[in-house]
Order: sequence, then structure tokens, then C-alpha cells
Amino acid sequence: MALPLEPRQLVGLVREARRPTPSARPVHVSGVLARELRSALVREGGGAVVREGTGDGASVLVRVLGGAPGDEDVRVLRQATRRLVPAVAVQTAPWSGDVPYVPATEVVPVPPGQGFPVEEIAAAIARVVDEEEGAALASVLPALAEAVRREQVRRATLQAAFSAGTSGAVQLPVLANRQTRLLGSLRRTAGVRADDASPQELARTIGPELALPLVAGLAARGLVRRLPRRGRLVRATVAAGVTLALGELASRRPRA
Repeated sequence: MALPLEPRQLVGLVREARRPTPSARPVHVSGVLARELRSALVREGGGAVVREGTGDGASVLVRVLGGAPGDEDVRVLRQATRRLVPAVAVQTAPWSGDVPYVPATEVVPVPPGQGFPVEEIAAAIARVVDEEEGAALASVLPALAEAVRREQVRRATLQAAFSAGTSGAVQLPVLANRQTRLLGSLRRTAGVRADDASPQELARTIGPELALPLVAGLAARGLVRRLPRRGRLVRATVAAGVTLALGELASRRPRA
């Protein structure tokens, strides 16, 4: 019986699964009430990675505003943009104008009379950082873990749908690679490493990350072939559904 993947493709999946977790660069918070926001973000741990700063060497800058951005706010946000540091704004006053250098979707309002909405801020951070940066941060900062997991699953699901919908069939190597990367990212988000594991530990850790995408991909390809219609929308829906299911299953992994 022929293998569903070529040997070189299997080697690629193993390398993907063994990819190490990079060191987390700090989250910088600045602006009014920056110290209070830092305390809210590190309430469950991760104090070493959240610092007061203006973005130099940071993974993300969170700027706390007290209404219309002032000259200093604009300067700090412009400087972060020039350094290619993504930014999130937290608005503590009832002001609905634009914040320079920050997308409107990443401006988080603080409800009057309430504390910082940590879950919403975490979700905004998860959206602006890349996959590796998000996993590294979530592995050491519990406040970000759930938001990063949700964002990882969302991105992988959309990418799987796009890939399947724009190709002539459900491409198993492409789908398996994306799902293996998702499972590895979710593992790293939970703080579980595989790069320094023994052979036995490595097999237990990454074995499911290799097997589950292959089984799911074969099932998805078989399902599409049996359907009376095999259009792009069908392929995209099946690939997205399988990827989403794998992601939700892997998200239940407890933190290390």
C-alpha cells in the first residue's frame, strides 16, 4: 500500500513538529495607568515578560490612553511602527476618534467604572503578533494563553479553507503541514517543549501531532471524493471543519 505522503514530506512534518519554542520577547506597556495595566496582565504570573517600556526590543507595545492621543502618545506609537513593533491601544476615557498607527480593531475601550478588560486586551495582542511570538508569550504569560489558542485555531482554519478552496483537490501534504504546525503551536503555547526531549518523550509528544493530521486529512479527502459535488466551497468547508476540530481538541491540553 502506497504511503499517503512521500518520505521527504514526512521528514518535513517531523521537523515542523520538533521546531523549538523561541524565547519570548517582552510585552511593553506605557502611558497613563501603565503600572496598573501591567499588574492586571501578570496577576496569574509572567511578571518577567511584561514591562513598562515604549517598544524597543518588544514583541508588542500596549499604549494606555486617557482620551485623545497627545503628542507623546503619537511619538511613541510612531516610533514603535518604525521599529516594526505591533501596537495595541487601551482607551480609558470615552473618546471614539482614531488612534494614529493603531488599527481601529486593536483599540480596546475600558468600560466606565470598571477595571482593565484583560481578556479583550489579550485578544488584541494575540491578533497583532505572529504565530511563533504568540506561542512564546502565551507559554510564559497565562493571561494570554486562551486568547492565543483561539487566534491560532482561527488562523489555521482560515488558511486550510483558503488552501483547499483554491486548489483542484484537498492537498494532503499542504493540509497536514498546516495542521501539524497548528498542533505544535498549541503545544508550545501550553509550555510543552519537544526540542530537548528524549526519544521516548519525543515520540509521545509529537507522535499525535504527526498521526492526527494524516488521519484527518485522509478522512477529509475521502469525504470530498464521495460527495456528489466537489466544488471549491465544499473542499474549503471540509478542510476548515477538520482543522477546527483538531484545534479545539488540542486546545484542551493542560499547561505544563
